[in-house]
Amino acid sequence: MIHLIKKQALVIVLVGLFVVVPSFGKAATTEELQAQINALLQQLQSLQQQLAQQQGGEGFYDGARVQALVSLRIRQAPSTGALVIGRAPVGLQGTIYRSCPPTSSPAPASATCSAVANGYTWWYIQWDSSVTGWSVEGTSEVDFMQLVTGTSPSITVLSPNGGETFQLGSIQPITWSVGSFGKTYRISVVDQNGFGQGNIATVTGIAADRQVYYWNVGQVKIPSDRGDILMTLNRGTYKILINEVETGGSDYSNAPFSIVAAPTTVSANPVGYVGPVSKNMIYGWACVPGMNDYLNISLSITPGIYQISNITANVSRTEAGFVQNSGCTNIYHGFAVNPSLNFPSLPAGTYTVTATAKHPTTGVVVGLTPLSGQTTFTVGAAVAPAPSLSSVYPNTVIALRPEAFNIYGFNFQSGATIVYSGPSSGTLAASFVNSTQLFLSVPGGLLQGTYTFKVRNPDGKESVMLIVNATAPTTASGVISSMTPNPCNVASGATRCRATIVWSATNAPSAGIRARDSVSGWEGIVCATGITTCVFDAAPGNYTVTLRSNVNYSSSQILDQKSGVVNAPSTSTGGTTSGADLQAVSISPAGPFTVGQSVTFNAVVKNAGSSAMPGSGYDADLMIDYGNDNSTCQGPGNTLSSGCNAYVGSPLSVPLIAPGATYTFSIPWTATCQIFTAPCTNLLRFRVDLPHNLMPESNESNNYITKLITVNPAGTSDASDLSNLASALNNIQVSVAAIAETLRLLLAPR
Repeated sequence: MIHLIKKQALVIVLVGLFVVVPSFGKAATTEELQAQINALLQQLQSLQQQLAQQQGGEGFYDGARVQALVSLRIRQAPSTGALVIGRAPVGLQGTIYRSCPPTSSPAPASATCSAVANGYTWWYIQWDSSVTGWSVEGTSEVDFMQLVTGTSPSITVLSPNGGETFQLGSIQPITWSVGSFGKTYRISVVDQNGFGQGNIATVTGIAADRQVYYWNVGQVKIPSDRGDILMTLNRGTYKILINEVETGGSDYSNAPFSIVAAPTTVSANPVGYVGPVSKNMIYGWACVPGMNDYLNISLSITPGIYQISNITANVSRTEAGFVQNSGCTNIYHGFAVNPSLNFPSLPAGTYTVTATAKHPTTGVVVGLTPLSGQTTFTVGAAVAPAPSLSSVYPNTVIALRPEAFNIYGFNFQSGATIVYSGPSSGTLAASFVNSTQLFLSVPGGLLQGTYTFKVRNPDGKESVMLIVNATAPTTASGVISSMTPNPCNVASGATRCRATIVWSATNAPSAGIRARDSVSGWEGIVCATGITTCVFDAAPGNYTVTLRSNVNYSSSQILDQKSGVVNAPSTSTGGTTSGADLQAVSISPAGPFTVGQSVTFNAVVKNAGSSAMPGSGYDADLMIDYGNDNSTCQGPGNTLSSGCNAYVGSPLSVPLIAPGATYTFSIPWTATCQIFTAPCTNLLRFRVDLPHNLMPESNESNNYITKLITVNPAGTSDASDLSNLASALNNIQVSVAAIAETLRLLLAPR
């Protein structure tokens, strides 16, 4: 309804236009005719503004002056998701651009500078704060900005007004006509599409008709939050835009003018200075007069061979008159280098800095002029900091016990000593590990009491003190509370008797139970540290249980000890010679193997006697000794990392085997080598008649066999594929022979 009323009003204005304007034929004089034309032009301008109002916002049109009614965001594009590039505070005025940047919809260059997006009408505005971008007109309830009335343009750009060609860096006049005196004018450059390229100057008019400003062609200022940035335009075509700040009146060049490169003499050599300098910064500048190129700088610091190359002279020079005095095209031809970043440890002395600059096209290298009296700097002798002590480990020890300390901190020097004070005082030489760690050995230990430790470097500087406590020695003690049953009777058909052991210890954090079988001589761990209740499966005979201060060492202090007895079962198991004889026959395959290879060992046991086995419950095991020293192994099912490393199969239950028959155990294993870069040789041991010659036999010497195997590191190849095949064939033949022997015995007449 509102737009309908506006259209009706527009029709009235159109009708009125033809009613109130007198005909040209009635003009009495030329002055009257000119007055009538001016009146017609004014009404035509009003009509254009009203027409723009129908097309866009409430009275807004291209070139109109507007004022922010709220703190208004300025965005890079007409969208609520576009980047915010500034804010227009309440009261700030601006001018709607006469030509717009492209929007999401194609439009001719003369299109109205408005867009509709996200439910808003947007206008492309050059605000008086020098920020140009898109702002929202408002909502149906609230206006975000308003038209500034009485601001009809009164400016005409006279030159450059189109078609001119200026050399970059030349001085050219910008002229424009005005209709008032003492106004403020902002001169800026836009490209031929109206996009702002930077400001030239803001000046105050000194005449009421014609203004002039002399421009160093190409020099513009770009506003930023850190102040104006001086830039040089590229070669191309541009227009001049002049705004009258107070009224918003503005005008562009009628057509673009051209900026071309200034003629250069490529043979001109670089010019510039080096200085002032210090150990923390070297300043200077260099350029080729008339060229915008940034030069490559090399610095030399003497005495010594200290070079810094590939420095680009593109840092701004802020001193007044730099461009005029240097001959450079702009202020961005300086350099600033911190030599301490390249050479943090220059020896003490006085140094001189020289510099060269390289021509970007001819390659000519020219030495820069030293700034008088400002190209030397002095480095004083380095002052070593005092040591800093962070921690001592351990900081609590047992008195009179040999001890070693790790001391941590900063700025330690080789030759540092530890100064200690307490029940005894003195200095101890420390082993230098690095600048943050020392090692201190005290073979005789410390007297009981509280000590202070501090680090003293060879230069005499000392750290703060830390506390170390030497506490009274403590005596380890322990007791085996119970070992039940004792004696222990092996049940009928069994081979072992299980005894439960309960123990405790104080001041012995590594204590545990070790046991020894007096019949076989086996000795090992049965209760590890911290396991104060455990079980021990003992074979018939006598055994000893010992509580040691360190369970991992059979020679450590004995805290308590008890003896036990295991009685054999009252069955046919055990006793006099039974006539049966278990024999360990063979182990295959023989290898060699490769680390990680899956292997299945075939271990063959035979009843070499003339009688059946007396009862059941006999075991066997297969052990790999990675150390190849045939040392005594720990009991079945356990692993010991010293000497005998691992049982591959344990315990293996031996079935009843007829006289002369055999039985084959198949035992999986993943090949392992403790030497990772070369082949290693391991000892395989296969034992039967366990535990510990349990079966009464006439021959107890054939109960185990051994075999050496080779394991190659992963990724290596065997010396001979033929040898490997022969070995595999031999293993198969052995297995076939064993099976054939078993079949022969089973089929033999009885």
